[in-house]
Amino acid sequence: MKLKFTFLKLIVCLMISNVALAQAVGDYRSNVAPTGVWSSATNWLTWNGTDWVTASSAPTSANGVITIVAGDSMRIESSVTIDQVVVEANAKLAIFVNAGTVTCTINNGTGTDLLVNGNLHYALGAIVTGSGTVVVNSGGLFGFRRGATISASTTVNGTAILGAAGVTVGTIENATLTLNGNADWVNGDINLSGGTLTISDTMTSSASSLNRILNGTGTNAFNISGTGALLKTNSTASTQIDAPLNIGPNATIGGIGTFTYSVASAISNSGRTSPGTSPGVLTVAPAYLTAQPTNVIIEIVSATTPGTGHDQLAVSGSASLTSATLTVTDNPAAPLGVYTIMTSTGTFTGPFAIANIPANYGNLTISGGTVTIEKLSVLPVSWVSFTAIAQNNTVQLNWKTDAEVNASHFIVEHATEGGNYKAVGTIQASGNTNTLSSYNFTHAAPNTNTNNLYRIKQVDFDGSFDYSEVRNVRFTNGNVKVVTAGPNPFVSQLNISVQEKNITVTITNLNGVELRRWKFQPGTYQVQLGNLAKGMYQMNVFQENVRVEGQRLIKL
Repeated sequence: MKLKFTFLKLIVCLMISNVALAQAVGDYRSNVAPTGVWSSATNWLTWNGTDWVTASSAPTSANGVITIVAGDSMRIESSVTIDQVVVEANAKLAIFVNAGTVTCTINNGTGTDLLVNGNLHYALGAIVTGSGTVVVNSGGLFGFRRGATISASTTVNGTAILGAAGVTVGTIENATLTLNGNADWVNGDINLSGGTLTISDTMTSSASSLNRILNGTGTNAFNISGTGALLKTNSTASTQIDAPLNIGPNATIGGIGTFTYSVASAISNSGRTSPGTSPGVLTVAPAYLTAQPTNVIIEIVSATTPGTGHDQLAVSGSASLTSATLTVTDNPAAPLGVYTIMTSTGTFTGPFAIANIPANYGNLTISGGTVTIEKLSVLPVSWVSFTAIAQNNTVQLNWKTDAEVNASHFIVEHATEGGNYKAVGTIQASGNTNTLSSYNFTHAAPNTNTNNLYRIKQVDFDGSFDYSEVRNVRFTNGNVKVVTAGPNPFVSQLNISVQEKNITVTITNLNGVELRRWKFQPGTYQVQLGNLAKGMYQMNVFQENVRVEGQRLIKL
């Protein structure tokens, strides 16, 4: 018994010792219920070597690790220099002032100097400067508005909200703001005063009045990189880009409404120009198309008559199409006839460098300021389903048809986003049948660093052909994205691609109220959300009750 008691005492001592070792003398943590001001010493506890005690002064960069604990909200309302600051999940740090300016200087110490797992807000004329680094982790929220200035480089891997209704954004001055998560540009101007703005996920421009990116200098002051996208979701006001712009090869500029551009010699667009929300019209300046290898994506959707109910790209001036790729996607419910897919206030010069159109489309015509295409016939194969599922570092494709007429074979085609499709396999078709036919193919060599796009080319005995819908498997540095959802923004239907087993997907409003919940196994699903009100929603992905991914969705 004595041995057992001694052993228990030893374990307790080791536990106390480990707790103590986790802190250093001079460390701070917040002590507010639930909100307080940084400069007030009574809002802080400090570690004296054995216990947390009330601080005699507010923390600065001269102290140790400064932690804002979960449930606390701290405001910086007077100038201060900080370092080694950690904002825990469900905690908040706000830097702002009601009059004048406040300077928050981030020192460059060891590691990340301001690490945020909760909420970080810059507002009301605050200036965040210094040589330190600021990182908002995935799951965190970053707010930037009301004339704040960023002069300390900031990386946001969580959600970002720029501006607010009737409120401008602010200035990025000789620093970088990198948005690797979903962002909503609500309203106002972003002033690039020697700074750089980069987005690598989806940033929606939902402003109802003119919003601008201004005063960029140097090459590529505004970058849309990776598989990032800048999407307009409000057609009542223009988004104006007055800065050098680089749209990467897998990136997208799209949506509805008008993009204007005033620095024509400084635009680089090797990505996608994707108008509409199916249906919808996007208006762009000629610089987005002229002498650029952009891929124009047009989706033909169900309509009562040809010429309506589909996406259109409008160009505010004359433009050459000779460096552009046109990709048209069909909906079997869309009627036969001629569709106007592009218009210009000037004149188009063609032809397109590449035109990817369904086999039952033809008569692609460029005439003056109009581009039209005609849907000619009904497709010879009735598709039931088509899925693309990642398995380790391969992709398993499965498809089914319930009717085939003179079908010879299927060609599996693969592309990385923004690239050209290439054949990776051939499967013989059933020929002529009115019964269910199932097919499968394994792609052994997908690109595990980006989006992989798959489509099935069905070829008839006479050589005619048509295409299936496109399926997407997204890898990032070898890891597959568990769930992808699109289109985003959407009108009524959301297509959800699931890559893992036992997945739960929820839709909540921005207050966290759950509105929809589904349980999915690997596959592709269409969910109807037409009865949701217009606005922004949060999609959350859970695996074994653990949240693994999140995405902002826009309902139009």
